[in-house]
Amino acid sequence: MVSGSSAAPLHRPGRLASAGRRSPTRLLDLTGCPDSAGVRAPNLSYADGLFHLLFSNVSSCTGGFTDCPNFLVTAPAIDGPWSDPVPLHARGFDTSLFHDGADSRLLNLVHDWRPGYGGSAGLEATRYDRAARRLVGGPRPLALPPRAGWTEGPNLYRRGPWYYLLTADGGTGWEHRVTVARSRALTGPHERDPRGPLVTARDRPGLPLQKAGHGSLTEAADGRWWLAYLVARPLGRCGPCVLGRETALAPVEWTADGRLRVPTGLPAVAVHLATPPVAAPHVPAPPSVDVPPPTRPRRQAAPTRPRSSRTRTTSTARCSARHGPRCAAPPARTGSASPSGPAVCGCAAAAPRRAWSVRAWWPAG
Repeated sequence: MVSGSSAAPLHRPGRLASAGRRSPTRLLDLTGCPDSAGVRAPNLSYADGLFHLLFSNVSSCTGGFTDCPNFLVTAPAIDGPWSDPVPLHARGFDTSLFHDGADSRLLNLVHDWRPGYGGSAGLEATRYDRAARRLVGGPRPLALPPRAGWTEGPNLYRRGPWYYLLTADGGTGWEHRVTVARSRALTGPHERDPRGPLVTARDRPGLPLQKAGHGSLTEAADGRWWLAYLVARPLGRCGPCVLGRETALAPVEWTADGRLRVPTGLPAVAVHLATPPVAAPHVPAPPSVDVPPPTRPRRQAAPTRPRSSRTRTTSTARCSARHGPRCAAPPARTGSASPSGPAVCGCAAAAPRRAWSVRAWWPAG
């Protein structure tokens, strides 16, 4: 979700694909939208060779934002080009599309603004004509399980004879959870899974991931099913979640009686798959190249310093200049052009050889 923007980001390995429009004429006017408003609650589905992206334009967070304009854009590829936004309606929030063959339905939550009615008025479905790109007929309410409470984030799926309804219950705080109900009819009545929520952290405040809810299902190319859902990462128990909402993944298993199961039912930082390791592809070694050994740089000798009275200092004078007139070091010989150089004290011999006839060498150029 991107607030205050006319593009919803879609992450792909190695790059960020923008589901925004491709020209200024296709931009959604978000003038006047405050912070935390704008494009919210995107929902992505696929049918008839097109990606369908639903989203809401929240223009205010002070009240009435759950009855906001809902738009649809389509594209033949996830990278676009995307169509112009099509307004569908301004009723409800958390829209999603359910495709079943040639039939499609738009789902959304219903907000009851009357005082004393709790705000949530359930869920409803409206037929959507994919060819005409518009809604047909009026909404039909979904028969939810008893004591459903505040229900949002609906996603509907069909597998075999069952319709599976995934919803977010308990708000978006510490009681947040993903629940599953199923029915043999699209509009219900839906029966809640007797085992409880599919994923939640409401009874485990010590887990690093909290506020797990708002889930959606997808089937991968290898036939495995996955649940994508929202979490938050608090600083300490019930601490602030400075990173906001994050997206997590969990593997989903189908039981013999047609129920969905996340193995632990808890949000996990890492997902471990029981699959054999994949061998790394063989990368041939690069061809060998004969590289000639490095050559030492050509050197040239510096001209010999002239033999002047200044350079012909005695060993006593040289030592006196460094250590005083009385040096206790034993005499020694230094290297020179002559086999027998002048006698100097031992400290001069131990020091770098700087006799008057020593040649200095350095690289040419």
